[in-house]
Amino acid sequence: MATRKDAKGIAHVKVMTWQATYKGILKDDYLKNMAVKPIRRSYSKWIGTDHATVMVLEDEGRVVGYASGGEARSEDHHGYGEIYALYVLPEYQGDGRGESLMYYMVQALRLRGYNDLVIWCLSKNPSQGFYKRLGGKSERAAQLTIGGEQYLERAYIWQDVAAALTPNQLETWIQTT
Repeated sequence: MATRKDAKGIAHVKVMTWQATYKGILKDDYLKNMAVKPIRRSYSKWIGTDHATVMVLEDEGRVVGYASGGEARSEDHHGYGEIYALYVLPEYQGDGRGESLMYYMVQALRLRGYNDLVIWCLSKNPSQGFYKRLGGKSERAAQLTIGGEQYLERAYIWQDVAAALTPNQLETWIQTT
């Protein structure tokens, strides 16, 4: 679980992953102007509250990834848990760390009573394959405003995650990545 001391590392991961992942998708000016300080302040207020669960992935004490989640924000997914964010620094991607972070976040959401799960992902995000590979079903799309621009995002859902995301399946996912 994240502590308020992790907020700066979380903010750094968010800025670095957005700038790498969304280059050519989001406006260049928006990505260039992302700053750690306001994101850090936001997470500092959020961590440790009942609003969300926030987890970090560390390497030698350095935050290299994070995930956050809680109650689904869309009315269409009432009663679902939602993973709000799941980001791993580019140099730590592709070796199973993202899958592990996903697994632990799902377990935390299950402990909060959520059996169904949703994740929203920009439709041009190259990481969509990650969610598909882990069994997410593309359900619907909606418009999202980022930096004053409209983008299409897609909902990926898992129903009955208690049955869908088990340690044995996680091991299979890690071996196939």
